Amino acid sequence: MSDDGRSDSRKRRDSNPVLSKFFVKENNQRVRYLTDDEETRLHAVGDDEWPKVVVALNTGLRQSNQFHLRWTDVHFDTGMITVRRSKSGETYHVPMNDEVRAVLRDLPSRLRSEWVFPSDTGRTPLDAKNYMHRVFNPAVKKARIAGFARDDPPLRAPVARASARRGTTFDPTAN
Repeated sequence: MSDDGRSDSRKRRDSNPVLSKFFVKENNQRVRYLTDDEETRLHAVGDDEWPKVVVALNTGLRQSNQFHLRWTDVHFDTGMITVRRSKSGETYHVPMNDEVRAVLRDLPSRLRSEWVFPSDTGRTPLDAKNYMHRVFNPAVKKARIAGFARDDPPLRAPVARASARRGTTFDPTAN
């Protein structure tokens, strides 16, 4: 038993010299943004699905957060969206610009479902994986956009570009 109360075998396991010297944590965050041309091509492919893309482009919301939005979390009076179940487990708020407000106000789900992006029944949120495989990925392929993944964060890029113009920071790895 060592002075700190740990067994010698546990102390050796907890302080493996190989791990600290040879394995450096890699930054595997991929940064790939949509160009203006790619954004235009994507819009041309899927007008019906464009509201979902507009919200992603202008808010930087993760796919899971966006598809689980409820109308009670969209505050038109303050211009904020509340995200209650973030990846980090923390609640946070995202500002809406005029384009997001207009798109959200025009969604038919506003009058028939508690979900901003509901499933066909309206009783549950849209299934993100099903949507990605059935609708979004084929649209990306048809628009000839290579190297694209939804939370990569290409759809979060305009938020980063707007933040840079304002002199503020957008961290695509946050929340």
